Amino acid sequence: MMCNHLVSRWLVGNILRGTLLVGAVFGGLLLFFDFLDALDRLGQPGWTVFRVLGYALLLQPGRWVEMAPVALLVGTLVALAQLARHSELAVLRTVGLSPYRLWRLVAIAALAVAAATMALAEWVVPVTERLARQWDEGIGVDAAQRSPRRGLWVRDGDRFVHIGAVRDAQTIGDVWWYRLEPGDKPRLQAIDHAPEGIYDAAQEGWYFPEVERRTFQDDAVRQETLRDHFWRSELTPETLAVLWVEPQRMRLDVLYRYIQFLQKNGGESKPFEAAFWRKVLLPLLLVVMATLAVPFVMGRSRTVQLGWRVFAGTMLGVAFFLLTQLSDRIVAVWGVSPFVSALLPLLFFAFLAIALWWRIEQR
Repeated sequence: MMCNHLVSRWLVGNILRGTLLVGAVFGGLLLFFDFLDALDRLGQPGWTVFRVLGYALLLQPGRWVEMAPVALLVGTLVALAQLARHSELAVLRTVGLSPYRLWRLVAIAALAVAAATMALAEWVVPVTERLARQWDEGIGVDAAQRSPRRGLWVRDGDRFVHIGAVRDAQTIGDVWWYRLEPGDKPRLQAIDHAPEGIYDAAQEGWYFPEVERRTFQDDAVRQETLRDHFWRSELTPETLAVLWVEPQRMRLDVLYRYIQFLQKNGGESKPFEAAFWRKVLLPLLLVVMATLAVPFVMGRSRTVQLGWRVFAGTMLGVAFFLLTQLSDRIVAVWGVSPFVSALLPLLFFAFLAIALWWRIEQR
């Protein structure tokens, strides 16, 4: 019993070490490419070589989450192939290590990687991505002028609101309201603009000291200044993190609340729903990717070179990224359910793993 426990720990440890090794190699390459990509910022005020390196480092936690399935697949291949090469895996199978037992140990390692990846995605990536985006768009610019490239559009009843700047956790600026007349053929009725607003948690809304309003009448434009204007909205400072963080890098709870907000206000929520389901299904996807590695080392494993296995795993990783991109396009072009699009890569690799396992069983 103790021997079985030690063997299990040894195998799982080898898989985790292989995954970390592959992740470190891929991470180093991605860091280098991100650093090269950011070098063009050196001509902008406030940017130095150390700033560029810091910016590239801030992007790496998000990169790890993206490459975790590929790193786990290739890392599992490397670890098991090394054991097969030195006949250690053959000895273990001789003394009773069944394919099902081997898969169970691989799945345990995959779940450990999934737990670490989800913790990274939930608590580290949103912070580092927001800091990286703020560095990218705010360095060398006066704080009152910092704004994302696109801003944020939301719908509030008969008004469309554009938030152009986020000053800090509780303050927004350059806010525009476009109010339309109700009816089958709505026309622009008024435009409001506020230079700054502060979130009031007690009132669950935004307080604006001053709002400039332009009302469009039949033959004139009326202009007035509103004092102490209040905008009650479900848009909280936490939800405004979407201005700085891509959907796939947001926390699950924030992403879920923002999806509810978009659906309630008639916004386009499908890209955010796809990102939500992709994050939810990530642990299962990691188990499938690790499972896919096992058939490569079964059967006549000593006759196949390690380099070929690594190459095959890398090609499967490339296929994973291409299939993920394809599923995103399917949502955008064909209007397929975001859940189905997120499930598509998982199902493809699950069927591939089943086919490879069946082939091994037939030998």
